[in-house]
Amino acid sequence: MRDRLLRTPLGLTWSKADLDGESEQLHFGLFDESDTLIACVVIKLLDEQTAKLRQMAVDEPHRGTGAGGRLVRSVEDTLRDRGVRRIVMDARKTAVGFYRKLGYEIEGDEFTQVTIPHFRMTRAI
Repeated sequence: MRDRLLRTPLGLTWSKADLDGESEQLHFGLFDESDTLIACVVIKLLDEQTAKLRQMAVDEPHRGTGAGGRLVRSVEDTLRDRGVRRIVMDARKTAVGFYRKLGYEIEGDEFTQVTIPHFRMTRAI
């Protein structure tokens, strides 16, 4: 899903370097009633109290349904239970509104990552 929704539209493919370390990161998914994956996110623990939200994707038919928000809230609860107190991310400019509704705030100026505009966003949990 991450490849199809996040990388392929930008003309990017996975490299070994892109995938290095993923086995040590936390992977979360939201599934519908037929056990089909409808949203996913990867979390990288930066230290005992800080996590980085990476590569969140919601399948197109489920965008705007609240699925993405439910997944983020569930991930936040899990991380809080592990002692994490702050989440950071490099959010695509097109997703800033989504994350703002969930309480994330922009830190700093716009920058380009994987060929498109991003903002650093954070939230205390």
